[in-house]
Amino acid sequence: MVREDKWYDWSTGAKKGVGGSAVGTKDRRPLVSVCMIARDEEEFIGRSIRSVRGLADEVWVADTGSRDDTPRVARAAGAIVFDLPWTDDFAAARNAVLERARGRWIVVLDADEWFEEGKAKEVRRAIARWDRDPSIAAFSLYQTNLMSVEAPDILDKSRTIRGFRNRPEHRYVYPIHEQIVPTLTGRIVASAFQVLHVGFTREVVGRKGKTARNRRLLERLLDATEPNDPHRVYLYLQHGREYQREGRFADAAEDYRRAIDLYLTLNGGRPPEPFASVVFSYAAEVFYLMGDCDAIFEYAGRLRPHVPFPNSDLPFFLGLAHYARREWGPAAGRFLEALACLEGAPDLQEYLSFDRVVLSYAGAVQALVAVGRAGDARNLLVRAAVRYPDRQALADAGTVLAAAIPKAEWAGLFGTLPTTYLVALAASSLRRRAFDVCLAASGEAHRRGDPGALPWAAGVALQQARPDLALDILAAIPADHPSQPLVRRLRAMAEWQQGHAAAFEQALAEEEPAYAAALRQWAGQGLNADEHALAAVGLQALSAVVPLPEPAAV
Repeated sequence: MVREDKWYDWSTGAKKGVGGSAVGTKDRRPLVSVCMIARDEEEFIGRSIRSVRGLADEVWVADTGSRDDTPRVARAAGAIVFDLPWTDDFAAARNAVLERARGRWIVVLDADEWFEEGKAKEVRRAIARWDRDPSIAAFSLYQTNLMSVEAPDILDKSRTIRGFRNRPEHRYVYPIHEQIVPTLTGRIVASAFQVLHVGFTREVVGRKGKTARNRRLLERLLDATEPNDPHRVYLYLQHGREYQREGRFADAAEDYRRAIDLYLTLNGGRPPEPFASVVFSYAAEVFYLMGDCDAIFEYAGRLRPHVPFPNSDLPFFLGLAHYARREWGPAAGRFLEALACLEGAPDLQEYLSFDRVVLSYAGAVQALVAVGRAGDARNLLVRAAVRYPDRQALADAGTVLAAAIPKAEWAGLFGTLPTTYLVALAASSLRRRAFDVCLAASGEAHRRGDPGALPWAAGVALQQARPDLALDILAAIPADHPSQPLVRRLRAMAEWQQGHAAAFEQALAEEEPAYAAALRQWAGQGLNADEHALAAVGLQALSAVVPLPEPAAV
């Protein structure tokens, strides 16, 4: 446990007195204080605190009434924890922690987010550089919201100020979705760092009831502000975002329309600013989810004069709208424009949703195929697949491209694609019932020494009732490969399709009970009640890893 009259220098691993200096400057205070507020965050707060080792000289946590083990977990991870009564005011809670911070710089984290592994020292080195430039007051980074606690898939990411100089005037405002920007005095650096956030995942939101709580606080603020108060634009956006997280898209769209109308009323003659792209992105995303392409075009036109260049928001969502309307030429152009912005100036994007780069690549490839530019589509796909070899959208685009070019060109195309992408392409083409593409992609992966792709191809051959081909494919898998139990079961299916009942029965005699029952059920043989239960388990396990042919009629 770290006492409150000490700070812990994680950059050197040594405890020092408050007067010690971490970087040897005239200012004898430590360099970085990390400040957090938390309630019932035992699941994530330890990981959050551990992620700033190498960055923080001290970590302060205000516990606002946890009923779980949050305080103990935080202290065990190295934080200084104190109790703070909750008053329905996030800004007040944040500021109470800032008052205790002793570092020259403050980094603010939520208890359910963390820096990527290995990044803490990089962030500290950057802060040390910025510390020597008196014109720099703060830095922004991306808060990257994950779709699931267990998976790395990104829901969206947005820029947020998370580090600033420890000055008395630098304090948060607004009780909900609190902001530090209005009180900052100095230049803000846009960094490429990011923190991974799980607070908006389905698991966490559903468990904590965050959206209902947030809407209640936002509605209170809306009731307390004048109709033309500029802050209402932000409040409408956040209120709509809470509706969107609940799947209430029509309600979200209404809030976004109010936000845009008020924004345009208040900002008619002002120069472009990044916030305009945020306003458009929030609205365009929910319009797209609702299938309202007309609204995307309408608000793109109204907000275009206010969105700075370069920015990917307008071309990306216009590309989606054109694609949905099957307007292939404009769709390709817009997606390529979005990619130029995303790749040419990635740190200028204020808000990114869906995994825009991947969808822009995939949309452009399919639109180029549709307008007869298969060569350009191929070049674009190869470039994207090298960077994102396991993304389903790109695998789907590859299936579309393969179907549009002669089979004689497949070997040349597949030979330029990463093996991981070939496996993803095999899975995509199977879902689309493009069996020849699946076989060709799996075969190329096998030729590169990845026999793990071959069971897919054998399953496809069985789906096509081509047991001879399936057996040839299975024979190519090494005897010591870990997929051999699966190979044995697929071989039994091939023997049954060939009418070799004796070979099928011999295979079942050597099989585990659940899989033996599954294969009997697949073959249409009668089962008793206990065997039916086993068969369900076995079939589910098999179908989770390989495509299966339709079962025979009993």
